[in-house]
Amino acid sequence: KIKLKGVNRHDSHPLFGHATPIEHVLEDLYIFKRHNVNAVRTSHYPNDPRFLEMCDQLG
Repeated sequence: KIKLKGVNRHDSHPLFGHATPIEHVLEDLYIFKRHNVNAVRTSHYPNDPRFLEMCDQLG
């Protein structure tokens, strides 16, 4: 049995819009890790490919 603890995520930033700096994306992932999130639903459009690479690296 696997329990999913997930979030919805938009690749956007209040100041930078859809040009989210990669440092902010990484900070999102660290927050997810601290809260034991193990599933991320990306929303409505392709996210930066580096996002998926960082997800894989962080587990």
